[in-house]
Amino acid sequence: MKRLLSTVLFISVLFLNLKISYATNAVSIELSDLPAIGIAYNIFCSRYNEFQPLESKLDNVLIKLSNNIDKLTLDIPTRMAFTHLAFIVQNNITDHYSGFARVKDKTLEESKVPFESILFVTTPFESIGNRILLILSSVSPERTSIVAVDNKLNIELIYDSFSKNEIKNMKEIKGTTNVGSLYSVQVQKPGVLLLQERMEPGGYGFVSPYKNRIFILDVTKMKVEISMKH
Repeated sequence: MKRLLSTVLFISVLFLNLKISYATNAVSIELSDLPAIGIAYNIFCSRYNEFQPLESKLDNVLIKLSNNIDKLTLDIPTRMAFTHLAFIVQNNITDHYSGFARVKDKTLEESKVPFESILFVTTPFESIGNRILLILSSVSPERTSIVAVDNKLNIELIYDSFSKNEIKNMKEIKGTTNVGSLYSVQVQKPGVLLLQERMEPGGYGFVSPYKNRIFILDVTKMKVEISMKH
């Protein structure tokens, strides 16, 4: 059991045929393999105590990615440890839907949408230098962090509910707001994602339990804007 995670990851390398190369100690990953790295990182964080390095290329990649993300000081590795749901978002397919669906005129509980943290990993966006986005949505407290990752594992914080990019609130409410926890991500069109919010920070707030707020993530501008759709 102690080597379970490394064994799974090693098999994953063989199955996915991940292409990872090194040049002067710099990592370079095939763009098509970046989403798989994001999913493997989620497994790495959730099973860290059982991780026994095999000194494979994937081990080194995950350790480097974890170290880089940890520098953001957003507790992402710890939050990932309690995240057991992960989805890949095919961002070039219009209307592609990842996550859970709510039933019309039903609450999320009635729609059987789980109250759990979720990781959404996009495929590379050509418009932002072929980077992927890791969209981590946590519960208790409700928080969403969005990190861009390139094929050399350079990272950039795009959004965090607690520390970066407050969003203008709805017209009915003055001031700013933040994204709470999410239950789905939908591709409105290539480069534009719709983030379906499960719950506002601290509770339902202005929106009733039968509706939820929708945020627009414009990847070409790397900015999150609130949508007036409900």
